[in-house]
Amino acid sequence: IKKHSTSVFLTFSVKKKITCTLWVDDETAIYNKDLVPKELKKNFNYNYIYKFEIKNLKYNAKYKYEIECGSKENVYRFTRSFFTNPGLKDDVNLLVLGDWSTAPVGDPGKIKHTQFPKPNILGALQKESNFTSIWHLGDIAYDLHSESGLRGDNYLNEVEIVTDHVPYMLVPGNHETSDSYKQYRARFNMPGPAQSSGLYYSYDIGRAHVVVINTEFRNDYKKEKELEFNKSMFYKQLQWLKKDLEKHKQSREARPWLIVMGHKPMYCSTNKHSYMIQRVCELQAPKIREAYEDLFLDYKVDLLFFGHLHLYERSYPIGKNYKVYKEESEFYRKPKGPIHVINGVAGNIESKYVPFNVTDTPLKSTYMISEPLGYGILSIVNKTHLNYKQIAFGESQFDPADSDLWPTRRVIDDFWIIK
Repeated sequence: IKKHSTSVFLTFSVKKKITCTLWVDDETAIYNKDLVPKELKKNFNYNYIYKFEIKNLKYNAKYKYEIECGSKENVYRFTRSFFTNPGLKDDVNLLVLGDWSTAPVGDPGKIKHTQFPKPNILGALQKESNFTSIWHLGDIAYDLHSESGLRGDNYLNEVEIVTDHVPYMLVPGNHETSDSYKQYRARFNMPGPAQSSGLYYSYDIGRAHVVVINTEFRNDYKKEKELEFNKSMFYKQLQWLKKDLEKHKQSREARPWLIVMGHKPMYCSTNKHSYMIQRVCELQAPKIREAYEDLFLDYKVDLLFFGHLHLYERSYPIGKNYKVYKEESEFYRKPKGPIHVINGVAGNIESKYVPFNVTDTPLKSTYMISEPLGYGILSIVNKTHLNYKQIAFGESQFDPADSDLWPTRRVIDDFWIIK
């Protein structure tokens, strides 16, 4: 992203190799580009993926785009519009969700996945208004590569009603790691250094600097092939992260909010009835804290978002040596540590047999913990005020699939950070 201009990536897929042309028009500039697809055969149902970066766009502007594919006898054409990054301005709203699939059934033959339809939030997202971008905190489609890529294709076809005009910013999760993130890297285009392949990155939006880390990179994998790749990427990411945080420090007056997103959480409440949640909270979370927490505290990160656990959990501010500040619970005035939010309730295909359920013994740092389906709205109001609301639907994540979720929409958590 340049100082006075921004860019947008458009991506779409087709089954056959055909000629496609893209037009972008904002009344003052016209782009006309013949697109060349990348051919993908293994584990992809749609074998050709087109990617195009539209550069030198104005901040906070609306652009119309048109894509035409095929010959004169058989032409497919569609027209859409999108808004660019709002740039350095107040009142920016972002929609935050994690662990999301629109699939009606689980993978055949896997007992741990459901074999019955479940509701999802797609219909609610269509009715939700006034958000600039979607942040997806990992675990996409369950999984992008399943059924030779058909699961990923179906998911992206369904969410297109939102992502064809709203920027879709992603965090890679454990369900994206297959074949060294092949599907994730082929389908999506995130910003960041070339060495990251979009698996970690940062960008500015409104009054915030946003940092995305990959919590799957570790240096303790048991398999030799996984160890070599992940250990290398772990240290590359760590080195990049230190430089990125230091660079943002120089411009923090203009963008005072520092927000971090990842997939697996740094803090979470364990559950003695669930081996899976125990493994995450007692074994994996401490390793993530060991790798990153000192950096985040030293550079005064304000807010962290994670997914992975299929629940909503929000902490009090947490300082060094697990110092918890409980003086306030809804209005944090100059908090002495960052607030951690787990938001993994967008709706996945895993069932009650994969119990990430609410615990009876939450951490001492936990303000609230909840299970209903939902997502969050983050409002970066200005340089001194930030607000977050968690929106919930229905009674549980296992309501009937044909449930009309919108009438049950309600706010279950609402907090402010005030500098």
